[in-house]
Amino acid sequence: MHVQQRDKKLSESEIRKYLGGFGFSGDCVFDPVRHFSGGEKARLALALLIYNRPNILLLDEPTNHLDLQMREALIIALQTYQGAVILVSHDRYFVSSISDQLYWITQGKLLPFSGDIDDYQHAIQAKEDLLPTTHAPTKKKVNDNKNKVQQKKLDEKLITLEKKRQQCEKNLEKLETLFA
Repeated sequence: MHVQQRDKKLSESEIRKYLGGFGFSGDCVFDPVRHFSGGEKARLALALLIYNRPNILLLDEPTNHLDLQMREALIIALQTYQGAVILVSHDRYFVSSISDQLYWITQGKLLPFSGDIDDYQHAIQAKEDLLPTTHAPTKKKVNDNKNKVQQKKLDEKLITLEKKRQQCEKNLEKLETLFA
């Protein structure tokens, strides 16, 4: 309904196909939004934003309420998006998948950063290491480091799973070609 309100020329099948890419299938494309979960509302908002093709998107933690499949759909949508994206996210895999430029925001200035997300992480860590400390690391700092290690392991597993998924898709294509 919401997509159709924005573009009256679209057929029902075109609407279903577009919204299907965001995880909406069957008759749920016509359900009232008030019945949607928080994640479904977020997906619909992203679908509508991307459909409108604005010149710039400001996204603050866009993957927080999305499952893995929807994160991948969002990555694909943003990779094909023609405008600028300003992104705030702690999801390193997501950032590395869609970004082609990183920036430092320091001392009230915005400066380009040459390097990838891993270089950025190391630079931030090195900058923190240079700051003088007058006390031992707090428990929060130790927990933060553990969380960073766990996040890195999860990111690596996610990348591995994505590579396996891509290989499975290639194998499926080969099988479909053989069956044809």
